[in-house]
Amino acid sequence: NNLKGLPPHFTRLQSLTEISLASNPIVALPPVLGTLSHLQSLHFDRTLLRSPPTEILDRGLTMILAFLRRLYDAQASGVMNLAGLQLDNLVAGEVWTTQIVTSTVTKLNFKSNNLTTWPAFMC
Repeated sequence: NNLKGLPPHFTRLQSLTEISLASNPIVALPPVLGTLSHLQSLHFDRTLLRSPPTEILDRGLTMILAFLRRLYDAQASGVMNLAGLQLDNLVAGEVWTTQIVTSTVTKLNFKSNNLTTWPAFMC
């Protein structure tokens, strides 16, 4: 396959328990995946993936979905809440720029993380 993303109305598939996006050139898991509350298994090519960041991927499916849900919610609320995720680093260039720094975001919350420098892509 050569899928680079998911269709906008993917949220209609709320009963999905398993998704395989492997063997597709997806560099960012779409925030809409965070809305799938029944999802139990998610397969993807980690070597291509730049978002979520590695430190989120390393914590497993529950954390991945929670992170993606925060990105998804920010699209409607304008509040990007990345508080308490214990993030050490926010490096991912254009992927993060399109998912976090958008014209709809009016508030950023990085409280309770381990960041030591402001993410360069946000400057």
